[in-house]
Formats: sequence, structure tokens, C-alpha cells
Amino acid sequence: MSVCTTKTIFLLQVNDVQNPDTGIRTKAITGVRKMFAEVTNVGTMTQMQAVAVGTLYSNQIELREKAYKGETYVAFKSDGSIQVYDIKTTVKGRTSEYRKLNVQKTKDIIEGVDSIA
Repeated sequence: MSVCTTKTIFLLQVNDVQNPDTGIRTKAITGVRKMFAEVTNVGTMTQMQAVAVGTLYSNQIELREKAYKGETYVAFKSDGSIQVYDIKTTVKGRTSEYRKLNVQKTKDIIEGVDSIA
């Protein structure tokens, strides 16, 4: 039995931005889209396939097909704060109108995450 909750998620467009003073490149949010989606645990078979290629998914997010535009990061509240996840793979959802995103908690530092909520 999977745990399914509807959450407010943020699909993030992220680009490398260079600081003109220091020359240091950082990842910064260049676009945010807010929507509701179902966040669930990852199924056993999906998780086993992920482990076989050396990754471990944190959650699975199901949203409308038309809502996903190829973003690479998604954020939502988890454990009381905004957490950012890498979108590792996308697969067909329950019907052709839906898409599932398999996500993994990111290690990347992205500027501007605290300001999206």
C-alpha cells in the first residue's frame, strides 16, 4: 500500500548564473510554476530498477501531462521545510493524461529556494 498525498509542488527552471564580481558560477532559479500534484512512495519494482543502475528514488510525483515542460528540479514541503529534488526519470501515469516523475533529493545548492514558498 502506497502513501499518497496531494501537495503543492514547484517545478523549477534552473540555470547556471555567473556572478559578475567574483566570476563564481552558481545555480539559480529562473522560473517557477506552482501546482497541485500527488506525491507517493516509489513502487518496489521501480525502486529495484533504480538501484540496479545506481540510484535511489525518494518519491514519485504524478501530475497532468500538459503541466510538465521538461524541468529538471521540483520542490515541495517535506519535514517542515522546502526540499529540492532532481527529476531523474519520467514515465506514463495512470492514463495518458498523466505523467509520473521519479525524484531523488538533490545535493545541488540552488539559490532562491527559500523565496519560492
